[in-house]
Amino acid sequence: MDFRSSILVLLLFSICVYALDICFQGFRRTRGVSRVKPYLYALGAVLTFGVIGLILFGVFVSFVGPLH
Repeated sequence: MDFRSSILVLLLFSICVYALDICFQGFRRTRGVSRVKPYLYALGAVLTFGVIGLILFGVFVSFVGPLH
């Protein structure tokens, strides 16, 4: 993994953490409302965790696996 790809991974990871923070704040803000909005924030958080997992898996495979 060269310098440009590591910067790209760090940028994508920081964007995902920022999106996760937005989802958590929105979920806490709309938690008492009995509408669809809190569930959409929760779904966004789950999807963001999935993207973070894919990023970490890709970094792990590039360091340890056959892409090394």
